[in-house]
Amino acid sequence: MEIFLDVPDGVLRSRDQKGLYSGYTDGKIANLAGADIEVVERKFV
Repeated sequence: MEIFLDVPDGVLRSRDQKGLYSGYTDGKIANLAGADIEVVERKFV
């Protein structure tokens, strides 16, 4: 099962409890989905 949430970047960064997005911005983290790894949005019917 996959769950996809389309959340604006500002909301992701404001709720960044693990520090992933701030770590990416500081250059400490790489390979972050949605930041430098493309996320393919699937279309379900």
